[in-house]
Amino acid sequence: MRTGIENILKNTPLPVAGLAFGLTALGGLFAELGQGFWAMPLFGMLGFAVLLIALLKIYYFPQVAKANLNHPIQAAVVPVIPFTIMLDASYLSSSYPTLALGLWVISCVATLVYVSWFAWRYLLHFQLKNVFAAFFIPFVGFCVPVMTSHHLAEHYPMLETWRYALFNFSAAAFIVMFGLISLRYWKLPVDELPAKPVFAIYTAPLAMLIVGYIRLPLAHSTIYLSLALLLSQALFFIVLNQVPHFLKNGFFPSYAALTFPFIISANSLWESLSLFGNSAFLTALAWLESLFAIIMTLFVFYKYLKFLQKTAKGV
Repeated sequence: MRTGIENILKNTPLPVAGLAFGLTALGGLFAELGQGFWAMPLFGMLGFAVLLIALLKIYYFPQVAKANLNHPIQAAVVPVIPFTIMLDASYLSSSYPTLALGLWVISCVATLVYVSWFAWRYLLHFQLKNVFAAFFIPFVGFCVPVMTSHHLAEHYPMLETWRYALFNFSAAAFIVMFGLISLRYWKLPVDELPAKPVFAIYTAPLAMLIVGYIRLPLAHSTIYLSLALLLSQALFFIVLNQVPHFLKNGFFPSYAALTFPFIISANSLWESLSLFGNSAFLTALAWLESLFAIIMTLFVFYKYLKFLQKTAKGV
């Protein structure tokens, strides 16, 4: 293996997978804006290319990857690897439903196995100082299979039972994890600069639940959805207020947390318009958040390219 590639695989932390998830999700956001025909293939391929860094790191340097798992943030972000594959599967579901189902099922099983280990490692051996906003990912992240399987369920109706079960688990997990994570940030403020951008993940879980809820075939409650949207947007603006501070501190691999949460938040607004009709306010907000999410994701991608270039040179 060439030295430059070896340096990248060894020294790029697993949170790079968060950028892969963000880039892949960006294609779906462009689809909401009517540009999916070019954006989904382009950003799907870019996301997969970034994902390969994490996958090849695990394959070629398993001991280094295993050492990464001793850090709670890096360990918590690992499920975005199968989440990205689920998202790719959702893009394939219309044209290649059998392949998409296979990828989706394998990713779900991988997520379940990994999260079981993560819960044993970090919850059964619990320390509040090890809890970060990234802990939303392994548990509330079970809503990602719900979000990504609505088209698959049209081909395989038996999936609906699993989708309901996963959504209910994710909703319950959000309540528990929101309290636990908020307690951590209240009692033990995070001082380490590389860990600060992870706070942005607060934007993602409730927005995921909104998208998952709308994509379930049931009678939707506009009261429930309105309350969820209000809280979700409150969390978005709380995080937004912190973004300048994160950027001021310089680049860290945890910048990946400044991508997919904002994309999911924007998606939740576009999905909500299907129930609230042509709300001028929601439409304007959806456009503004979409623009912000696009800019942030491309900015982080650019920063990561510079980081990878330096890493390849051993700088």
